[in-house]
Amino acid sequence: MSSLDNMTARIIREAEERANQIINDAKKEEAKIINEKINDANIKKEEILKKAELESISKKERVISNAHLQVRNKKLETKQEVIEKIYKEALEKLSRLNENKYLDFIKNSLLSLSIDGDEKIILSNMEALIDNDFINKINEELIKKGKTGAIKISEERRDFKGGFILYKNGIEINNTFEALILSVKDELEPSIIETVFG
Repeated sequence: MSSLDNMTARIIREAEERANQIINDAKKEEAKIINEKINDANIKKEEILKKAELESISKKERVISNAHLQVRNKKLETKQEVIEKIYKEALEKLSRLNENKYLDFIKNSLLSLSIDGDEKIILSNMEALIDNDFINKINEELIKKGKTGAIKISEERRDFKGGFILYKNGIEINNTFEALILSVKDELEPSIIETVFG
């Protein structure tokens, strides 16, 4: 019986040792798995934080860039408004030329153009200064320059501030104040910007 007790005790002891070994191995495996998961979690956390930081930097840069763009656009818009105002004022000043200066402008413009001298002159709806007597004097000057000297006032009227349009065979020469200002606009704009905005 004693030998049976010894054997039973030994089996129980071996079973307990085996159970303890299995438990210890399981605890080691558990600790290993937990550490791996913690490491994985820390790596993911760092990746998420780094990604969030990069996204926040990128978003901040986009916000700043957008703000700079809006400021630049507002400056350009303001510059354009000022330039347009300057051109409108120039047009208004031209349209308020006194009678003699205005008629001299029309005469000198017509005589300086490379024309045949038999065109029709289209005037503004509001034109009251230019009449047939004035045009006849210009025709006399054109004849002296070897031109036909047969410019006539067209019955057609158009809406512009001053100046004239010459018409012949479907071709127009636009010498209105609006067209003259527009023709020098691109050339003058840089110097206007420099003068006004320094």
